Amino acid sequence: MIAPIITKLRKSNNELDHKLTSTNKKILTDMIVYLRVSRIPDRQVEHIRQDLLHMILDAQERGQDISSVIGMDYKVFCDEIIANAASKTLMDKVRESIAIIFSCIAVLLFIQLIFSGFLVSWVRSGFSLTEVDFNIPISLGFVLSVIVFLSAAWIIVIFIGKHAFGLTEMENNNKSQSKAYYRKRILIGTTIGLALAIFFFVQFKLNEITLFSVHAFVLRSA
Repeated sequence: MIAPIITKLRKSNNELDHKLTSTNKKILTDMIVYLRVSRIPDRQVEHIRQDLLHMILDAQERGQDISSVIGMDYKVFCDEIIANAASKTLMDKVRESIAIIFSCIAVLLFIQLIFSGFLVSWVRSGFSLTEVDFNIPISLGFVLSVIVFLSAAWIIVIFIGKHAFGLTEMENNNKSQSKAYYRKRILIGTTIGLALAIFFFVQFKLNEITLFSVHAFVLRSA
């Protein structure tokens, strides 16, 4: 019952978000990203977002910017909200973790399904349910990719959320020094690309070690 309410509220907030000026939208985005990685439950974050949207839109109508409503230090304002808000329950944390883990596994299983050659074999058989092996091999490489991608996603989301304001300020400062900014981005991109190349090479080698199989139609329920 709670999930549909959050979905409806998020949709309503997204519609209000389109009415913000580009500057106000960027600031509010940083605030919400910061709040999402805090101890506040997701449903409460959406209610806070709704209140902030109405406050900022009212200020826009008066010709005022966001600082006139919440002050200049957005991080301090968010910290005050977090200090006065309810914390996630153990059940909230478990639900969020399970949803993230199963979503990631479903995506990676679908990728595994494509590269396993199952879809090609199924099409060639005329979509026959008897001539194709519906068991998808789960290799050690697949298990490694699940662990790595889940860990990387969690670290990236937490890092971006915790440093949302600082990262935006850093990006603005770097753009004023365009040459150094783009050189830094190229270096970071090259490093990430090299790390991914090494990871995929190791995963490819470990794909030769099959641990067990999963029926293709498990993806339907996932």
